[in-house]
Amino acid sequence: MYASGFNQHGQLGLGHKEGQETPKQIKFLQGVVKIACGSFHSMVLLKDGSLCCWGRNTQGQLGIGNK
Repeated sequence: MYASGFNQHGQLGLGHKEGQETPKQIKFLQGVVKIACGSFHSMVLLKDGSLCCWGRNTQGQLGIGNK
C-alpha cells in the first residue's frame, strides 16, 4: 500500500507528520484486505482479521474509546 498527500495528523501511516508529495510505501502493512480513509485518519483490515487505525482521533473516529 502506498500513501501521499497532507499528513498533519499522521493519517498517511508513514511514522511522521510531514506531507508526502510522491507516493511512499507503507512498509508495516502486510496482508491488507480492505482500506478505509477519512480526511484525517486511515484504517485497514488485515487477512488475520485485525484492524489497524491511525491519524486524528478528535471525534473517536479511530474506535479506541478516547478523543
